[in-house]
Amino acid sequence: MQRSRLIDAAGIETFAYCEGTGPPIVMLHGWASTADMWQPVLNKLGTDYQVIAPDLPGHGRTAGGRQPFGIAFFRRWLAGLFDALKLPQATLIGNSMGGAISLAYTQAHQERVTRLVLVDALGLSEAIPWSTVPRIMRRMPHLVAAAITRQADPHLLRWVDSLIVADPWGQPRETILETIRLNSRQGIWPLWSGLRLLLADFLLPSQRRDFTRRLADIRVPTLIVWGRHDGLLPVAHAFAGAQTIPSSQVVVLERSSHEPMLEEPAEFVRAVRAFLNGAG
Repeated sequence: MQRSRLIDAAGIETFAYCEGTGPPIVMLHGWASTADMWQPVLNKLGTDYQVIAPDLPGHGRTAGGRQPFGIAFFRRWLAGLFDALKLPQATLIGNSMGGAISLAYTQAHQERVTRLVLVDALGLSEAIPWSTVPRIMRRMPHLVAAAITRQADPHLLRWVDSLIVADPWGQPRETILETIRLNSRQGIWPLWSGLRLLLADFLLPSQRRDFTRRLADIRVPTLIVWGRHDGLLPVAHAFAGAQTIPSSQVVVLERSSHEPMLEEPAEFVRAVRAFLNGAG
């Protein structure tokens, strides 16, 4: 088990796993998730790097309910985390909503980001993934059953099956169940934080267009990692981002869905290490 600590980040008591020594890496998880999604890769990267993986505000063991959740809020919180940890610079790795936060922070503080890794990240394409809608609708009975029975397995695992992870009953099972358990302590906040961000910052076509256009200003070397079978954000979003961000490259992991660091940790670490050792 990794070491953990509580950090005052912009006035929010923030839980974070901390592993290893060396050049710092800050890893941000996605919507309704926790830092535990990084567990399979923390030790592997911690042999050469100082890895910090926080729970986002309103998630898991971090405070932050009743905050004005949105890109600007999370950007300020992340700046506070960098300051609290006395990090002049760090590599930033973000998954899904954590990827959008990483992009926004990098746009505002490029001098503090040495490398950027985007993992099935929100915000790389202005296109709405319409194919996701029928998938979610077909799975609504599983979500209803989970709410009624309060059973994560099998009901919530059926909800995430092939949508978020390719095989939730395989290697990711225990991590997913632990994430669900931790977030259940927070009540509505893990769900509301991401929904509020989407409504505030990505609902209107003009908002999505403005966000993606600003990606062209990023000069930080960037790796985009994507699961081939992502059921939320199709792999086309990875290549759209690579066309916009100047110094970027794409790696597609063939057996993953939306959480490749959880589903293919060895391949994920290999890709990240190659990028950190050779990019820029």
